[in-house]
Formats: sequence, structure tokens, C-alpha cells
Amino acid sequence: MAQLNSLYIRSAIVAAGLFIGSTAVSTPATAFASPPSCSLRAAYRLQQIEEIKQLKARYFRLMDTKQWEAWSQVFTEDATVETSSSGMTVVWQGRDQIVYENSTVLAGAITIHHGHMPEIDITSATTATGVWAMEDTLVFSGVGLHGYGHYHEEYEKVDGEWKIKRLVLTRLHEKIGPDVL
Repeated sequence: MAQLNSLYIRSAIVAAGLFIGSTAVSTPATAFASPPSCSLRAAYRLQQIEEIKQLKARYFRLMDTKQWEAWSQVFTEDATVETSSSGMTVVWQGRDQIVYENSTVLAGAITIHHGHMPEIDITSATTATGVWAMEDTLVFSGVGLHGYGHYHEEYEKVDGEWKIKRLVLTRLHEKIGPDVL
């Protein structure tokens, strides 16, 4: 019975034209008389969204714990990061520069990053976009920054894993000074 259920589920996935692993599955037009299950497509979409949420959680945790080697793996090799603070905009091109600049700037700092209320749109089998509300606190030798804003991101699926391809951090409010904590 378990084999029959497994075969039925796999057939339904094939019929829905979904993806197994990172490989597209083509469906012959005559595979099933009825249309593909909308619930399977929705489940696939929700799975992809959850994978992107996990990616962003790793982004925050690995940055705050200064695990730079592991943190580098959340980005595509050609990723771009753009951020603005206190009227100054910085753009970093490529994973190596992103990791180098962040690890240098944050070397002695205590950082706390939170992402909230993601709006994620799966735009294709290998691309997605997202907007995250954010709050962060950074403390450098007695001076801190406490900010609120949004991450605007583009994602790309590389070798079956979602990565950040483009990240733009916009700030709505920030407080800088010794009394941030």
C-alpha cells in the first residue's frame, strides 16, 4: 500500500509539472485525463517560500555570529549589496567583496538583526523576489546604531539551493549615538 501511495504521489507531481530536486519534470499531455492539482502547485510554491525564509534566517544568524565563511554561502558569486545609512550609499559587487567589507566593518561590533513579515514572490523555477521589514542594532565601542527599514531582495536557485543575488537595504529610521542600547 505504501508503494502504491508513493507511486500515486510521484505521478501526481509529474502530472502537475512540478520539480523534483532541481530538475524540471516534463509531463506528457496524455498522462492524466484531469487537470493538474492546484494544491500540489500551491504546496510546491509554499515549499520554495519556506526555503527562502530559511535562507534569510541563516543570513541574519551567520552575520550576527560572525561566521563569515558559512555566511558567504547565502550569496550567489555575482551578488550585489546596496545599503544606505546617514545619507551615504554603499554598493558592493560580488560575494567576495560583500563578505570582506561586512567582516571588516563589523569585526569588533555586536550586531543584532531581525527580519519580519516577508513578502516573497516565486517568479520562476529558479528566481524569486522578496521584501522583508527589518530592525537592527549595531554597537561599536560605545556608539551604536538602531535602525528600521526594509530589505528588497532578488533570489536565484543555484545547484538546487536558493541564494541572495541582489540585496538593497533601505532605512526608514535610524538612531545613532551612545544611548542606543
